Amino acid sequence: MDDPPLTKLKVGLGWDVSSQQGTKFDLDVHVFLLNENQKVPKEEFFIFYNNPQSPDGSTNLLKDSRTAGNNTETVFVELDKVSSEVEKIVFIVTIYDALTREQNFSMVNNAFIRMTNAETGEEMFQFDLANGGGPETCLIVGEIYRYNEDWKFTAVGNGYQSDIQQLCTNFGVQLA
Repeated sequence: MDDPPLTKLKVGLGWDVSSQQGTKFDLDVHVFLLNENQKVPKEEFFIFYNNPQSPDGSTNLLKDSRTAGNNTETVFVELDKVSSEVEKIVFIVTIYDALTREQNFSMVNNAFIRMTNAETGEEMFQFDLANGGGPETCLIVGEIYRYNEDWKFTAVGNGYQSDIQQLCTNFGVQLA
């Protein structure tokens, strides 16, 4: 018997307070809803703390926290509301102002991102962001893409030593 189609996702990001005296980390989730050309159809399809909802109402950043803790940032995605223009949804985690603060994921304690089926509570994946981490400050952690009439998920785990600006440029978003 086939699994029921995936329709609602919850993506949670969390981390612990740093053991390094005086060091604070602000991790952020970013979501790009991409068309067949791997670009956002409109800049409003880039979801982050200053644009918490997609224009189609499918993707919502419910919580943007600047403090550590379990599931301190949460994104909720309703796949049946995703615009027909969108072929892929990419989830990215960054450390806010990491290059200026000289921070990277190896310095963050117990950072993770977890994706669950919001209807069943079943965990689809959990990715430890700091486990053996290196100099990365920006990580593409996973993608959901259209496959025939369904949505499929794949973990990615590609890290970069840059800020979100480079990925925005790659995906067709111009930051001010």
